Amino acid sequence: RATRRVVVPTAFAPVPDSRGRRSLWEAFEPADAKRIRARLETWQVEYAKGLEETGLVDFLRARPLVAVVGDALVVHGGLPPEFVDAELTARVVQATERPWGNLTSATQRLAATVTQDRSFHRGGGCRLVREVLERTGLGRIVVGHTPGDDVRTSCGGALVAADSSLSRPFRANGNYYCGVRAAGSPDSCEATVDACEGSIARLARSDAADAWPANVDALPMRGRP
Repeated sequence: RATRRVVVPTAFAPVPDSRGRRSLWEAFEPADAKRIRARLETWQVEYAKGLEETGLVDFLRARPLVAVVGDALVVHGGLPPEFVDAELTARVVQATERPWGNLTSATQRLAATVTQDRSFHRGGGCRLVREVLERTGLGRIVVGHTPGDDVRTSCGGALVAADSSLSRPFRANGNYYCGVRAAGSPDSCEATVDACEGSIARLARSDAADAWPANVDALPMRGRP
């Protein structure tokens, strides 16, 4: 699957250095890098233009970086414990009310971290989950950003990884940039499957006075139109 593709080190794509750094362009042979760079630059300009013209960028900016739904802390990527302090709520509010250039450096760091962090999924991740839950008094954390074939729960149900690759193009091509209409070219997309795959997470209780259940339900989407 595209979601499991890896770049195998070659003479043109060396292994990361001691700090784990590697240029994106080292993943391509020199003959391809210039062409791919030009395609990506075109895509970046058009992508940014679309976000602005459709109003999607304003819609996204108005969404909170971190939210509490039921007994769950909901965040796109992750929330390291050091960000859970007395200023967290104020920074979340600030991020919804100001453009990026007017945010404090602390709020910018928070925004960058919660959208990209994957520390809950690494070694010691459950310890971080427990620490965040202890600081917030909540029952679980729900994250996206780290896709899998289905919804996954870990840390005794305290961490719900809800990104199950519902996007059909992502299932077929992952994060790879390819020309949808360039059929047969080296950059053309693989065909998508004309059916739903993956699953969605559901957390429900019959009455507001009831305790939230310990585990979420994973509802399969396969076979749905």
